[in-house]
Amino acid sequence: MAKKFKHIVVYTIENHSFDQLLGHYPGVDGLTPGLAVPGPKGPVQPFPISTWSLDQWANPNHSWDAIHEEWNQGAMNGFVRANGSATMGYYPLNRFPRFIALAQKARLLDHYHCAVLGPTLPNRLYLVAGTSDGLQNDLWPWSTRTFAIPTLFDQLAEAGISCKYYVGDLCPGPIGGSLAKAILFCPLLWFPRFRRPPLARGLVALGQFFHDVDRGQLPTVSFLAPGIFHSGHPPLSLATSLDSVENVFHALKNGPHWSDTLLIVNFDEAGGFYDHVAPPVVDRFGPGIRVPALLLAESLSPGVNHETYDHTSVLRFIEEEFGLPLLGERTRAMTSIATALS
Repeated sequence: MAKKFKHIVVYTIENHSFDQLLGHYPGVDGLTPGLAVPGPKGPVQPFPISTWSLDQWANPNHSWDAIHEEWNQGAMNGFVRANGSATMGYYPLNRFPRFIALAQKARLLDHYHCAVLGPTLPNRLYLVAGTSDGLQNDLWPWSTRTFAIPTLFDQLAEAGISCKYYVGDLCPGPIGGSLAKAILFCPLLWFPRFRRPPLARGLVALGQFFHDVDRGQLPTVSFLAPGIFHSGHPPLSLATSLDSVENVFHALKNGPHWSDTLLIVNFDEAGGFYDHVAPPVVDRFGPGIRVPALLLAESLSPGVNHETYDHTSVLRFIEEEFGLPLLGERTRAMTSIATALS
């Protein structure tokens, strides 16, 4: 059967929950009157984050332990206890009008979860490998731990399918690579084999993505990791991060590949911010807290899909699209995002 998309692009930014960013988007399972969690002085309800409020710079603890305390066995009521009332803030829809306009063009997934009840690196590992190899928390930049588990990028390379991981702030040489590794936004930098040829040739600077699109040289599968200033990781600007999403979309839309390209935009994890939807329990790692996810393609009509997915649903879609074995038990347990593309 002919494949619907010849190019798949996955752009994963940082650390915001679905309710925080899209909880008031029309037609979604979002914030409703009466939602509240216990606080030291009584119930705390979700509240709009003012343009001038310090809450927009909040960076809650999003370690394994903190997220599990927020989750509280699915009660979803430990957010204030774990991280204070700033976790309950949400952005009104008029705060980021360009992003909302982009969402209106997309197939929006309102039950898409991150993969792990924990922070960045374990979640980004699940996205490319279907497992975190037992990792629960982020690693310190000077950690000597490495990974050798199989990944999607190994599968694609072995099958002769073109692929690149475009990495923000990646510079040539060991110093640039170490900086990107420290930021954690590209999990492959923790794999020694991806720091050496031939696999290292698939890790390139994010700016190269726009050149490849313009020249009609986009690989079959592209993953994008933002640089630190475009990541949206608090306390850095979410507006700048969302603008980078729009830049990626418009580059693709105006490029020669748009008619057969699927753009997947997701967030690696919720960053400790409130979401009211309890994730399904598949195994002891997750899935985790719900995060925004958008599917954009010329052939895809806008709307809201309510099926349950997590990061491995993206992995499963790509592997099944190219006839590759499914990596990880979670990947085999979760529904592919293919079901949202019809």
